[in-house]
Amino acid sequence: MIKKIKKGKKIKLSKNFWSDEWDCHCSHRDCTHTFISTDLVKELQKKRSEWKRAIVLSSGYRCPYWNKKKGGARKSQHLLGTAADIAVAGKSHPGSQITVRTLMDSVVTRSTVSHMSMSEVAKNSDGRSGKCLPKK
Repeated sequence: MIKKIKKGKKIKLSKNFWSDEWDCHCSHRDCTHTFISTDLVKELQKKRSEWKRAIVLSSGYRCPYWNKKKGGARKSQHLLGTAADIAVAGKSHPGSQITVRTLMDSVVTRSTVSHMSMSEVAKNSDGRSGKCLPKK
């Protein structure tokens, strides 16, 4: 599920993550809300608990203006709230990142920062997880 939250509002998403950490870094007048994948938050929280190390978001949601300014992909998952650029405290390269595969589409590592994106999971009528939806 994707949550839409007013930019700047601090709402607890999990034990260690707050909504304002995902806010777009721009000051564009049209950038008023943040979109956040609750599935991505759950996966990051699982990894944070497993690694027993802080996970710092350097970029979560990006509005179209900021994504373009930063040279992001035209169809970046950041635009949907389904991607995050992270750093793991005390690790120069999060070696166990490859295990973040439950719902993960891709994990790309650039020195100390990892980019994680995921598709929302389709739910069957009985509530069980189905196949991942394709990226838009």
